[in-house]
Amino acid sequence: EADFHEVTSGRLHIDEGTPMFLQCISKDHFSSNSSLVWTIKTKAWESSMWMNQSEMGLIEESDYTLDQFKSTLYITSTGAKDVGSYSCAQISRDLMDIDEVTTQPLYVFVTGSSLTPSDTGQVLLISSSHPLTLPCIPSHTAVTVSVTANGQDANHLFKFDPTIGFTAISPLSFSSFTCYFTYKNITESLHLKHLSPSQDPTSSPSHLPVTLHLKQDTVDMLDTIEIVCKVVVDEAADIYWTIPGLKTHELHNEDLTVLYTDKYSMEEVIIEGVIISTLMVEEVEEDDQGIYRCRAEQYNGQSGEADIFINVEDKLKDVITVLPFQASKDLTDFSAASVSSLSLHCLFTIAMFMIVALKV
Repeated sequence: EADFHEVTSGRLHIDEGTPMFLQCISKDHFSSNSSLVWTIKTKAWESSMWMNQSEMGLIEESDYTLDQFKSTLYITSTGAKDVGSYSCAQISRDLMDIDEVTTQPLYVFVTGSSLTPSDTGQVLLISSSHPLTLPCIPSHTAVTVSVTANGQDANHLFKFDPTIGFTAISPLSFSSFTCYFTYKNITESLHLKHLSPSQDPTSSPSHLPVTLHLKQDTVDMLDTIEIVCKVVVDEAADIYWTIPGLKTHELHNEDLTVLYTDKYSMEEVIIEGVIISTLMVEEVEEDDQGIYRCRAEQYNGQSGEADIFINVEDKLKDVITVLPFQASKDLTDFSAASVSSLSLHCLFTIAMFMIVALKV
């Protein structure tokens, strides 16, 4: 009991991997014929991870003498999946609609490897709302979050709350958004597609719907980047790519940079009114890290854009390079003392073996 601190609402910041216990107490529980209900809005809860008691679960205890009921929510190892709101409420069994009970939640942030609890490898489909809300949630408040709409800066069009995301100040006609999460020189991006059921399917949108898809937003040095751009069109459109390695030049499937180099390649197909453009970047280097943008343009002037951020990790820095042994001209002057200062044990062993062989 001494480890629990009474809170009614607010924010809690914890480190990744830390176990978490939240306890809810229902007083006058049995005499009032009450029930205790948890409301949890996290990725872990949505994914039904609570069914795995080794990761998340409830410990419940009844005390008829004190007329109270305790429910303790536990998470054995917290991560970005556990970022979100937690609340519990004591309700009467006569109250049928749980949504009528209003409680102030406790919002939990987790500082760790992931900058957002969202799956950055998938396009997030968002339905129409008034006002429009983009659920670009950071894992913790030290993460800087920004947003673009159809490839253009759109921060001034929204209000931001780290527990909600971006809320549009006024109605917007954009269909494609990208949120960027940045913390300590690391950036993650989340691509969002706005679905508008009220839009007349016979009318042309003010912006062409463009979405980006990729398997992972982080690649290793010398690996290959593969990004798929999908554009929904009713007539022909040209696809252009802007990439970090060629910031002042747009790539096109008939561009000389694509046709005569092994570094970049593009493939385009049209399937049932959808143009699918696949960009490949071979032997990735540090300069290939950054924003990749796909732009579609039709002859009537309509266009659309989408962008995404890709990180490049240099795992080659972790590899130890052993330089070949350089023998002195006068091998008889070579001693073990001159080698002992070297940090590599294998080099020391090789040098001693050469001395012994020389004496023999």
